[in-house]
Amino acid sequence: MRVLIYYSKLNVGGAERSNVRMMKKMVNSGWGVTLLLRYGGGTMESEIPAGVQVLYLRRNSDFLSHISQNSVITKAKGYIGFLIERLHEERTKQQVRKEDFDIAIIGLQGLDAGFVVNNIKAKKTLLWIRNDLHGCDPTGKVASNIRKYAEKIDYFPCVSQTAKQSFEDLFPALREKAVLIYNVLDTEEMLKLAAKPSCIDNKYADKLKILSVCRVSDKVKGIFRMLDVYEKLRNEGIFFYWILAGNGEDYQELQKRIMQKNCRMVLFC
Repeated sequence: MRVLIYYSKLNVGGAERSNVRMMKKMVNSGWGVTLLLRYGGGTMESEIPAGVQVLYLRRNSDFLSHISQNSVITKAKGYIGFLIERLHEERTKQQVRKEDFDIAIIGLQGLDAGFVVNNIKAKKTLLWIRNDLHGCDPTGKVASNIRKYAEKIDYFPCVSQTAKQSFEDLFPALREKAVLIYNVLDTEEMLKLAAKPSCIDNKYADKLKILSVCRVSDKVKGIFRMLDVYEKLRNEGIFFYWILAGNGEDYQELQKRIMQKNCRMVLFC
């Protein structure tokens, strides 16, 4: 089987880890897997399984921040970077348009399906539903994307019964295209991690503890706001240890803020 998986940027996150595990399973089963990323530079790219062909439409997105700056020189660098990446994108488009795939996968319901349905030749096209659509689409953008390309999508794999039910509730006419496919679990890796000694010191054993397991991203998870809430509760005399297990783009910044606030917080990944 030849499979193409389309994703935006491979940063740390639950959907991203699920896609990585799925790619590993496919490669181990002898499938040919191509991962097509909208942007390069994601924090999880080092975990892409060996054997996966990785292609980028744009190798990085630094030019976006440069263009928004006031400095004429910096802005010029941004526009030059944009032109270079656009040329690279066109070359990548030409490359994938020449290839034939058995399956084309859009890895997350929020991604614009237009690029895949308009540029990729595949026997079957799938758009993965990874969330309860009742609660994750306040603007209706995801639903609009699904409706727009529904005729060109063969199946909508849903990772849970709840996700599947929400899809069927919102799109009853597409019920026959909804299929239940649970996330791939890497049991070997899970057992290896479980066997590791705990990094939580015994001094916390008899203390009040709150555990959060999430992506360390302020934009997505409001991590810095959580830290402010923690500090406010501590100042009001409510003492507890906050243990945060995770990783992400704001890991280093959160460590810095913990030190500045002298918080009773344990951060590990």
